[in-house]
Amino acid sequence: MDTITAIIVDDERLARANLRQLLRPHPRVSVVGEARDCAQARSLIASLDPDLVFLDIQLRGESGFDLLRDIGDRPRVIFVTAHDNYALRAFEVNAIDYLLKPVEPERLAKAIARAQAQPSVTFSPVEQYRYDDSVFLNTGRQTFVVPVAEIAAIRADGNYSHVLDAAGKDHMVRVKLSDWLARLPGDAFPALSRSLLINRNHITRWAVRARQADLYLGSSAAPLHLGRTAVRRLQQAVRGTRPG
Repeated sequence: MDTITAIIVDDERLARANLRQLLRPHPRVSVVGEARDCAQARSLIASLDPDLVFLDIQLRGESGFDLLRDIGDRPRVIFVTAHDNYALRAFEVNAIDYLLKPVEPERLAKAIARAQAQPSVTFSPVEQYRYDDSVFLNTGRQTFVVPVAEIAAIRADGNYSHVLDAAGKDHMVRVKLSDWLARLPGDAFPALSRSLLINRNHITRWAVRARQADLYLGSSAAPLHLGRTAVRRLQQAVRGTRPG
């Protein structure tokens, strides 16, 4: 890609101006428009068809996620936000990178390089989550921000997975269990089987019957049914050893 056309979406005029200034040393990025809210952004995207959107999350009236849900795979998105309570490692959202304000020129340069090198690939970071991180869960209709510590279990469902939070809610996302396994802290999230990860900090009780078990996590009233191998790995997890 020779030139990347971009728009800036931020409800603060000064923030838009600052980002324009930071983009000046990058002649291959052509800023073709600015928007202060999602409504303006939708109009610009429809009329200008930009390659890239620099998108704030907290906007007036709607969030950046509302816009993200509407625009699909094009244009691509780089988050630019002052809100560090969101995960800096997000996947399963259409984002190339996530920049925290005040934006560092070096980080901006890396994000632009990533946009140029991956013109049609959604960014999926490989860094491991910390237990005190939060994650974006995009269910297709809504995007939730869930603390890693509040994830009680994850069940595989083909190319999808069901993320069960501590309140018992089930979030179905297009993320394979192997991706979760690679990114979640293994000491807190042992794999009880090829299709199930649990957060051992949310174990409340279990009942063993004929070498099987019903496992209760968090405040959920519905148990997870475990087979013989999963029961053995559960016992190892409770003892504080890594399951083998």
